[in-house]
Amino acid sequence: MDNWNHYPQPDYETPSKEEKFYDTLTNYFSGSSWLLSGGAKRIEEELVRLNNNFEKADESSTKLTKALNRITLAAAIIAALSVLIAWLNFILSI
Repeated sequence: MDNWNHYPQPDYETPSKEEKFYDTLTNYFSGSSWLLSGGAKRIEEELVRLNNNFEKADESSTKLTKALNRITLAAAIIAALSVLIAWLNFILSI
């Protein structure tokens, strides 16, 4: 039962630190060219999408500003009419 694994074990040498370093370096730089080539396109797409979002936000902000200006104008007209009515009421009551 002690010898259940009857296949011979391969004789691997453990890689040195230098070999591990070069292997890691090779793996890193072999993938980086792929990342850089697609990265510029992705950045461009994100910037275009961001620009579109800014344009939509600008349109929305313009609409909101116009609406608030109209509400403010209406409130000012109502306030002016209220003051005028109060003044006329005061003058006519004398």
